[in-house]
Amino acid sequence: MDKNKTIFAIDDETSMHLVYEEILAEHYNLLCFSRPLEVLHMLESIRPDLIIMDVGLGEMSGYELCEAIKQKEGMALVPVVFVSGHDFSKDKGRAFFSGGSEYVMKPIDKAHFNELIKKLIEDHQPMAAPK
Repeated sequence: MDKNKTIFAIDDETSMHLVYEEILAEHYNLLCFSRPLEVLHMLESIRPDLIIMDVGLGEMSGYELCEAIKQKEGMALVPVVFVSGHDFSKDKGRAFFSGGSEYVMKPIDKAHFNELIKKLIEDHQPMAAPK
């Protein structure tokens, strides 16, 4: 795991920020947000290696935020993990259509979630040029 990798976590429930911190903060540079507009503003100066977001965010849905993020330069290939209490079978198509890479149901299985995040970050690293 790489403390040089940055993860944005967006959830309007601050209790979820604590969950993400418990699972990820030791190994990654974790920035937690409660409001989608903060994230869009922050993308002007910081490019995360992965984004975690709730589906229901108040100002806009996680799907709308994901679509807006994917429109930003350099963000199209950044993995997005939706975390939600909503039934996956109802939201599956919309999650992936909006640009999501994975969909995780609450409550989070911490060990599985940690492995998922690690794999997504590793899989989305730029390939080194051949020597």
